[in-house]
Amino acid sequence: GAVRALPAAGLARRQAQAASLLIARARGERPDPRRWFEPPARFSHELALPAPTHHSEALLFAARRLFASLADWLQARHAAIDHCRLSLVHEGCGDTPLDLILGQPSSDEGHLALIARERLATSPLPSEVCALRLEAAHPLAQPPLAGDLFGALGQGRSEAARLLDRLRARLGDGAVRRLERVADHRPEAAWRVCGEAAGTPPDPARGRATASSPASLGRRPLWLLPEPRAIDPRQYTLLGDAERIESGWWDDGDIRRDYYLARRGDDSLCWIFHDLAPPGGWFLQGCFG
Repeated sequence: GAVRALPAAGLARRQAQAASLLIARARGERPDPRRWFEPPARFSHELALPAPTHHSEALLFAARRLFASLADWLQARHAAIDHCRLSLVHEGCGDTPLDLILGQPSSDEGHLALIARERLATSPLPSEVCALRLEAAHPLAQPPLAGDLFGALGQGRSEAARLLDRLRARLGDGAVRRLERVADHRPEAAWRVCGEAAGTPPDPARGRATASSPASLGRRPLWLLPEPRAIDPRQYTLLGDAERIESGWWDDGDIRRDYYLARRGDDSLCWIFHDLAPPGGWFLQGCFG
């Protein structure tokens, strides 16, 4: 009240226009637009079963109804999910949660049903199930998929991702691994086994660091020996100039090598190197298929 009683010109000289505007909005004398509150998008639906059961096929039949509802909910928002949780509700004991993790975002109810089937087959139930609850949060934007006259675009990649999802659901997340490139010129350190959980978004910075230009590298065999094997260079015919690799001084793995493509007496194509560090020598690093 005391501030409102002050003259507007005096408030302006004191640079108190913000206070005047706030009071005017509070009294309805000035427009006070507000943003609509939008709750976080979250799907949660529970389905009671006609009778308690522990049969996986009966549970899967009921779960398909939940997956269909989730698919409709996602398609209405042009969205997809990379994980959700199917909870099996028991009478007299805690729920049994089944986390369904996808390798790439999807809104396909059939794909979710396949993953649920694998999880149900490997998850012991403490008692009969009386209800199912499906929860999904953090939907991801997904543009509508366009069909193709001669087949779905990216179908091969999609089928590979579905296979990995089923293997993870059946064998466990830790049982499925993949190879990942590392920004290191040393052949034995240029890759690693990665066991990241499915659905983990790729790190763009890491992708830039690990992506090497194929044009800047020589030919590399897919088959590398566990340890370089000493060889007699007289049994090999060099097929080109040397590719020198000097790296690893920062982690006590320093190497100085000249690599060559070479043909062995049995006409197999090999990748060999001459070690420039004492005591030197020639070694076989890998073979081409």
